Amino acid sequence: MRAEYDRKARSADARWNGCHVDAGKSQAIPPGPVQQAVRALEPPVQGCGVGTFGEIGKGLSDYVTLIAAHAARKRDATVPGGTAYYRRFGLCHGEVQARGAIQGYFRRRLARVTVREAIDVRLRALDVVLGRVPPQTEEWLEADARLADSTSTAWDVRAHLSCPVPAC
Repeated sequence: MRAEYDRKARSADARWNGCHVDAGKSQAIPPGPVQQAVRALEPPVQGCGVGTFGEIGKGLSDYVTLIAAHAARKRDATVPGGTAYYRRFGLCHGEVQARGAIQGYFRRRLARVTVREAIDVRLRALDVVLGRVPPQTEEWLEADARLADSTSTAWDVRAHLSCPVPAC
């Protein structure tokens, strides 16, 4: 992923900053400003890929691990004395147990959302191919608007909507 961003930054430098096409490849030609900015990003840019069956790529896996580690260290400010946040969930064996449980929760939730959305995309594509595209009614447009503004999935928002299948 980093090599791809480096190549794109080199291309942008060549196009807009007048740098040599091979700038930054070796010590002889210094990198351009865009390439320097991309290389300065810490942590480096990572891709967030999800699969059709709920699997996640390394970039997203690292992100879930980071969230779990942060949540395991978090203190609950609503409780006097600030007890560990993970105790709210019945976890009592420390940060290591909490990190594993939280990481598992996020992975399962992410896998469910990924599979649901992949199914929704396939079903919509199948409806288009078979000519069963429902008209875009106000109810569907409002559901799309609610989905864009919420943290729920399409499954949660459209669960009450009915999509009549036309008779063959």
